[in-house]
Amino acid sequence: MEWTLLCENRDAVAEKLRRGDYDGLVQTGMGRADELVYLMASLKFFDHLDQIKVTEKRAGIPNDLQKRCLAIMPVVGIPTIANVPERLFKDAGLLHFLGCNAQQIANGFTQRGPKKKKQQPKRLPFHEDDLRNLLKGLAPSQSPPFFTQCLGEFFRAKYVRGGIYALDGTELLVGTAKTFKGTGTITVPVHHEDGRTTYETRTGYKLIYLLNLKLDRELVVSYRLVPLNTNALQVVREMVTETLQLGGEGTIDLLLMDREFVDGDLINWLKGDHAIDVIIPVKKNMDILEDMRGLARIDQRPWQPYTKLVRRRVQKDQPKQKVVAHVRVKGFEGLTTWSSCRMPLNGILRRKDDETLEEARGLVTTLPTQDAIRIDRQYGARWGIENDGNRELKQGWDLETLWGRSLAAVTMSVVMKLLGYNYVKLFHSRSGSRLIANGMRRIRTRVLDEGFQVIVYAGAEFGVFHIEEIATLLGVPPKVSFRRATDLSPP
Repeated sequence: MEWTLLCENRDAVAEKLRRGDYDGLVQTGMGRADELVYLMASLKFFDHLDQIKVTEKRAGIPNDLQKRCLAIMPVVGIPTIANVPERLFKDAGLLHFLGCNAQQIANGFTQRGPKKKKQQPKRLPFHEDDLRNLLKGLAPSQSPPFFTQCLGEFFRAKYVRGGIYALDGTELLVGTAKTFKGTGTITVPVHHEDGRTTYETRTGYKLIYLLNLKLDRELVVSYRLVPLNTNALQVVREMVTETLQLGGEGTIDLLLMDREFVDGDLINWLKGDHAIDVIIPVKKNMDILEDMRGLARIDQRPWQPYTKLVRRRVQKDQPKQKVVAHVRVKGFEGLTTWSSCRMPLNGILRRKDDETLEEARGLVTTLPTQDAIRIDRQYGARWGIENDGNRELKQGWDLETLWGRSLAAVTMSVVMKLLGYNYVKLFHSRSGSRLIANGMRRIRTRVLDEGFQVIVYAGAEFGVFHIEEIATLLGVPPKVSFRRATDLSPP
């Protein structure tokens, strides 16, 4: 499929509209999808997408077009295939971007339609069930290499910058459904306010991902989707190796990890074999934590105080909020009580002003800890991912809403959403647009506020206009305007 760069230029297109010198127009629910899709195309996303093999072709519908529809769903905020007829098939502008011509948009690809009077009308340009059938024809093993190929373009274009990375994971639960393929089950304790402890069973998947941390964006550079009962340590080394193969040895300078990844042998491999420094919290029952507390009791050096943002529940039964907390830290060098770790380790203790030494939490690192505040601030970047990044992926990108119950549908759903997250994060950094900077969750709000919009094409440029604007520019303004003015309305 060939793509042509289209740039938004409202003023130029408005002038051409006044002269009647424009190529065409289509209704749209998005204002700048051209540029985002072009960004994806320039990084060869659609070239790699076309390499995904489908076992069968159905009803004369191009497989490549259906794959593009699936790929664009997360970017334009369509959580499920059931929403496609209402959100994608009614947007002629997006269908135009995906490769449909006017006849295909109007008449569809097949003759399949209602056979009885009470049946729903024919879906155009094709039925959403064709997308579900397409997913059944995909091999689950194609998703990981597709993701890696796409990320290779990010590295080659030098969009992955900086040497600080973070490992994290999140659960994708499927409830009590038993027909999802490739799930795992765990039993976890639930602690109640009255002191009781009960146990609940969870079923689903575990998503483990490696992020490149940059001030203006975080990019997912590697992932693994495994059954929920899988030990995350089983996949960390292959994810790090995969990233080093894409970016070259020395790509990762510092790796921030959660307690789930506490493992002496892993630290030996990261620091000893690849010169990757680590910062990782220690578990409450580890001897090295008690040793740091003991050293703190006899250490005469003052604690280093500073303030930081933390997420805390200000009032009972209220959601957690970001508040300023006063924190004190102290660093320790040459810790030796982690027997399975051969690398020289240092550590810091961290406690809030209202906490005792016994409540202090610990971090261990292969970095020097004379400046304990710097170490604590560096690890704070991972805290932001856990609270904001996971929330954005789960809520803003509907990560837990899967496209089907087959393993192929589950993996393709996750991969497309992770890639969509990356492309939009990159678009944030490349564009100063208020629309994109507001994030995917607010794009649809702006579209709804501005009412009926139309994309007007004129050569290599396009503009997004309210329908009344077009009538005015063509010289036939409405006698009465029903347009609702908003702060977000274009001038």
